[in-house]
Amino acid sequence: MKKNNRIYSLSTILLLLSAIFTVSSTNKKTADMKPIEFIPKEFNDVKLGYYERFRNPCSPGYPHDITDFLWNKIVINAPRKIICRIGGDTLIPVIPVCGAHIVTWRREMKYYDLANMFYIKKINAENWFTGEIVDKSENPGIPALPPNYQEEQRELEKERIEAQSYSEEELEEGQASGGFLNVNLMDYVEIPFEPGVYEIYLSFSGLESNRVKVEIVFEEDDSKKFKSNQMGAGVEEEDDEITI
Repeated sequence: MKKNNRIYSLSTILLLLSAIFTVSSTNKKTADMKPIEFIPKEFNDVKLGYYERFRNPCSPGYPHDITDFLWNKIVINAPRKIICRIGGDTLIPVIPVCGAHIVTWRREMKYYDLANMFYIKKINAENWFTGEIVDKSENPGIPALPPNYQEEQRELEKERIEAQSYSEEELEEGQASGGFLNVNLMDYVEIPFEPGVYEIYLSFSGLESNRVKVEIVFEEDDSKKFKSNQMGAGVEEEDDEITI
């Protein structure tokens, strides 16, 4: 009975062992990686949407309810950094913005015709990209009108007309309402999603929020890097031979 001898160089064996270990560790790492990731990491878990109006760890002032301390003011928060991994799964552009606001009824009446708007531009750029925050649900539905709808509309119009004469000091008086905002800015603003540092703010009812900066970074997907490295690792070097 003949025994088959196969001869491998030491460098080949080491390369094979290294490849096995690297495949295992790379597969585990890439399985945990997402096409898009936010810093701070808490933004990865925020549920975004027009009707997602709940306080969360990314809301301004968290863990406190900042609306207890606001009056005719808007405050927003956004990730410091957005990491996008290209070459892997399909990338869906997302810029999370979490906000909180309190606005008096008088101010809402005076500026009822002003849309709720996002503003975004690259740092050092001149032109702003803007978009109105509206319900873009596929089937938002039309609620049934109350029996006294016409009467309520006439009363509302009277309040709006009266509010036009209010001074800035008078707009600070009366009742106020507010809440939270958790949306994807890219759902409302048509802007190229590309690397850079951006400035963002929100406006409504004649108010402007604070301005935040967000950096978008594109990185090559690690799984693609690994495949590329493996293609270039096929060159064998002469070394001591080992018989198996």
